[in-house]
Amino acid sequence: MQVVGGPARHTDGMRTVLALVAAAAMVAAAVAIRSGGAVGEGLRSSDETARVVCVTELAAVCDALAERGAQVTVEDAGVTAGRLAGPDDPGHDAWVTFGPWRDIVFDARRRATLPPLPDGGGGVLARSPLVMVVWEDRATVLEQACPRGLRWRCIGGRAGAAWTDLGGPAAWGPFKPAAVDPTTSATGLLVLGQAAGDFFGTTDFSSRDMDDDRFLGWLTALERGGVALAGSPLQRMLTQGPAVADVYGTTEAEALPLLQRAARGDQLRVVYPEPVAVAEVVAAPLTADGAGRAISIIEDTGVTALGQSGWRVDGQGTVDGQGSADAPDLPAEPNLPSAGVLDALRLRVEEIR
Repeated sequence: MQVVGGPARHTDGMRTVLALVAAAAMVAAAVAIRSGGAVGEGLRSSDETARVVCVTELAAVCDALAERGAQVTVEDAGVTAGRLAGPDDPGHDAWVTFGPWRDIVFDARRRATLPPLPDGGGGVLARSPLVMVVWEDRATVLEQACPRGLRWRCIGGRAGAAWTDLGGPAAWGPFKPAAVDPTTSATGLLVLGQAAGDFFGTTDFSSRDMDDDRFLGWLTALERGGVALAGSPLQRMLTQGPAVADVYGTTEAEALPLLQRAARGDQLRVVYPEPVAVAEVVAAPLTADGAGRAISIIEDTGVTALGQSGWRVDGQGTVDGQGSADAPDLPAEPNLPSAGVLDALRLRVEEIR
């Protein structure tokens, strides 16, 4: 082969070829990273760069995502909502939460004239009805004290009353509904919304309706006569007994798995108040560039984790041992007040406290 231009020009040509090869390798690596492929040992896949925050009740989702290398945070809904309602960087690509909490943040940002969060995120990932968990012996007495059934209007109106006034023994002390803080807990706010809907006889009530003296008296009795417990009140009820609380409102997804594993599980009754209200899990996008990647693995790995932890997921059978003979079919709608009304309920509770 004839070399034109001598050794110097040959060296320059080789340098050019090597530079082109290096540039092509860099482009290939960048494409691989963007598509989720790993190139070399030190590079992160798309799963590893997804940043997801989950409400405390959905920690199982974040646990599953962490196993795929995602960066995860688990915290109370009120904490995340407070941060997202401000101008700071959200710090995460997606938020796994209950539908109303996402809408509460959207409304807060609009009121503050902040840029809206990205649209999208798909539909509902999983659903679970809201339930009451009641000690069997207490439920029998409450059925006499509440002739229309075990409903939140009756429960709230009798919160703090002596059990002797309700037909029970003095040894039971005061009647103690348990609650988690509705100002911060994803579940607590939904249960309070269901309870308020039962008081009004409809979920289509406004924040002005909450100025009614009868409602404020009922809500005050429920808040001051009940017991506020941190963590999982149901777990404490199961380990410490009825002295902790008599009634607790939560999701079927929390209640049934715990009751089926606990030695005292058969001493508690799961009640589905009518009309059935439903908690719905959604993945809310928080950033324009990383949300798609995060939501993709949530819809893959996260939905499986939801089904395995007691949530009702379309296309997935129930986990062995889950389900209840009394469990109803779920309504098409969540049967809860609007996000704006739920947010106003939070403010009312803060005022009472």
